[in-house]
Amino acid sequence: MAMNVMDGARIPVGYIQTADLSTAAGLTVPANARVAIIQAIGNDVAWRDDGTDAAHTAAGTAGGMLLAAGDSFFYTGDLHKFTAIEAVAASTAYLNIAYYK
Repeated sequence: MAMNVMDGARIPVGYIQTADLSTAAGLTVPANARVAIIQAIGNDVAWRDDGTDAAHTAAGTAGGMLLAAGDSFFYTGDLHKFTAIEAVAASTAYLNIAYYK
């Protein structure tokens, strides 16, 4: 599992855990959030941030970038365009997300 190190003094502004990623879901972003640490839990997650929903197929081919279960990353892009879905249909994946300004 990768360890995330944030640069500078970041101030936490919120945390969420997604409830269901069986369909593509965007993030619930606090008003003053600028960056996030995003962690996949349970199973792998496919994500995109180009305005197109992430997708999966029954065969498990992810339509987006893959975030392996247990891994996390420091996201600095447009939080409002981020979508995620379980990489394999019916695999029970979700995200832990910590927001910072």
